[in-house]
Amino acid sequence: MARTDINKEVLKAANGQCELCGQWFPDGEAFLETHHVVWLRDGGTPTLDNTVALCPNCHKRIHMFNDPEDTKKLLEIAKKHK
Repeated sequence: MARTDINKEVLKAANGQCELCGQWFPDGEAFLETHHVVWLRDGGTPTLDNTVALCPNCHKRIHMFNDPEDTKKLLEIAKKHK
């Protein structure tokens, strides 16, 4: 599956809701950002089971702090995208 298709599927599955904080956005598909839970530079894959939809605040938080608990939670969520 192409990356753009994966991003569309993940955003559709999120249904306007950040998959980390749970905040709902009326225009979610336009506002939410996709994120690779295991970063590509660390060996992650651009697949449905490694991609989640995050609000900009959570996306920045992940990249700043890389909290293992957030990663664990997001991996469980991403597995459901398959």
